[in-house]
Amino acid sequence: MNVVKISVATLIASASLIVAAAGIAHGADSAPTLIRSGESDSADAPSGRLLLRMPSAGRSDKNGQSGDNGEPPVEPGEPGTEGSDPTFFGEPVGGNLVFVLDVSASMTQADVGAGEDSDGNTVGNMSRLDAVKFETIRMLSSLSEGDAFDFVLLAGTPIDHAGKQTQPITDAWSGSLKKASADNVAAAIAYIKDLATWQGTPTYKSLERATHDYGSEISMLVFLSDGDPHPRQGWDKGDSGRVADDREHVEAVLADFPGWFAPLAKDGDGGDGCAMICVHIGQNPLAGSFMQDLAAQNHATYVHK
Repeated sequence: MNVVKISVATLIASASLIVAAAGIAHGADSAPTLIRSGESDSADAPSGRLLLRMPSAGRSDKNGQSGDNGEPPVEPGEPGTEGSDPTFFGEPVGGNLVFVLDVSASMTQADVGAGEDSDGNTVGNMSRLDAVKFETIRMLSSLSEGDAFDFVLLAGTPIDHAGKQTQPITDAWSGSLKKASADNVAAAIAYIKDLATWQGTPTYKSLERATHDYGSEISMLVFLSDGDPHPRQGWDKGDSGRVADDREHVEAVLADFPGWFAPLAKDGDGGDGCAMICVHIGQNPLAGSFMQDLAAQNHATYVHK
């Protein structure tokens, strides 16, 4: 059996003849052009890729000119090179934002894995609070001036000399929505970096404040906690100055919060209104159960980190 060997050079020459014939058939303006791309990934890479552009037969614009300008095709951009929208623990956020952040004593527990602290230092086993600080600062840095925000602290309850927990401390960074200007973002970042922890988890009072102090302007409410509402019984509503009824803390939040949130909430047709994200951080199963229930009854997104 005879084996016919065809060299690469022969194949190229044959292809060139075919291409040339096509150019003659369609006219000089439709002949293929060889272009060297100016892109180069590194100093060791070739000075550009060879691109063979073959015009379509008979293609022209309304003026009779070729629709092909002879330039190489636009190359797609690298993934992730465009600016990303702000997120908080992976969830998109934006608009008029109110964050309820847990700074109870249990937030010092280190059970969220490795990451970076608020100063950018690598930490092998981060505390819950460090993870929240890092994520909050990262989120603040990506807001636009069209966004506005404030922080309500789920800040704990002081204990008097008799051992009774008294008025909840639910401090806020501003007490009103602040535009995400460069100055306001810088001030908020400094505030977040300096957060410290307190005893107790006065969830009822914090959520009440977040839903009552900002009118109907809220477009997103983010509730982050690592524990179930505490103390579980004998808790103080705060404004009334009296201990609440016989309901447990969890029971009271689940009973009363929907009424506070409903006037703000996004409607079922996707119209304007307030969306809600419940972020459970840490490994407390009681917190997970409570926050899943809260998210489910208020059509909120539940996230566990």
